[in-house]
Order: sequence, then structure tokens, then C-alpha cells
Amino acid sequence: INVSYWYEPKPGGGIHAESPLEADTGKLKFNQTTFNADINGPMSLGGKRFAVAAGFEYRADNYQIVAGAPVSCQYGRTNNPAIVIRDQVGGAAASGMQGFPGYTPGTAVDDGRHNVALYLDVEHNLTDKLFAAA
Repeated sequence: INVSYWYEPKPGGGIHAESPLEADTGKLKFNQTTFNADINGPMSLGGKRFAVAAGFEYRADNYQIVAGAPVSCQYGRTNNPAIVIRDQVGGAAASGMQGFPGYTPGTAVDDGRHNVALYLDVEHNLTDKLFAAA
């Protein structure tokens, strides 16, 4: 899965002529690899018949936040918050592009995990009216 957000302002959106008109704000990525195997069937033990099932699963997950272009998240052209940039109502403007400020190198992530699972199921009719499973 890849999720990308590309910013393109609309006319009259408060973007000044010297500001960039578009920027790559970064990406979200997710990959998953899964392998599993299951077996089942009857088994005789001590003259008694059992139903047996067993299985195994391995899963690898990877999650990434890829940083966007610096202009998508920096504060003005110089990235200096000491230089106050005003928003439409006179307050201090947020850093980055309008709409979505982009992912910074500080928020970039490349992480994952590995999972392993095993199961065993055994079933047997103890009597004509009593069934046990574990």
C-alpha cells in the first residue's frame, strides 16, 4: 500500500507569487509478507481415532513514512521561525504547505516486525454424546 499526498493550491488560496505552487509532501508505505501451512486429517492412537490439525504462519510487516521535499515542511524559504510569517488573519503561519505540511526527515520511519504462530488441534468423541477438543 502506498499513500501519497501532492499539494497544488487553488487560486486565491493565500499563496504569494514567490512561494512554490506544488510540493511532494512525502509518502506512507506498508508491505506485508505472509506464509502459512496447515495440515489436518485422522490419526489413530491406542486404538482410538482422533481428528488432528496443525499449522504454522509467518508474517513480516514493514511500515514507512518517507520524508517529503524540504519546501513542503519548512518554515518559509529560510526555515527560520524567528522570521514571523503571517497567516490570512494576522497570526503566525504554520510551517509547511497549506493543507498538509508534509513529512519531515524527523518524522521519517522505516520499521517492521516479524510474527510467528503455531497451532495444534486434537478432537475426539469420548462417547456417542460427548465430544472433546483441545
